[in-house]
Amino acid sequence: MDEENDASKEEADEVRRREANGEILCFKQRDFALAIAFAGLFLMIAVLLLMFILCLRRRRSGKGSESGSSSIYSGGYTNTAYSHSSS
Repeated sequence: MDEENDASKEEADEVRRREANGEILCFKQRDFALAIAFAGLFLMIAVLLLMFILCLRRRRSGKGSESGSSSIYSGGYTNTAYSHSSS
């Protein structure tokens, strides 16, 4: 039983020594959770801002067109399949 206590003490001493030397990086759980929350919030705001900017650019580029419609077709619509049918 003393051997187990000695082994756990040695292991604990080793961990403390490595923490003191800066080999082990430790954060409090609360600090880590706050950092993750702020990082997530920052990323969400960045994505929303990017989407807003892309929408603004798209609207501005669309205002320069001369026709009022948003259709990609310049001429009138003809149903070629209907016009080639035999009646």
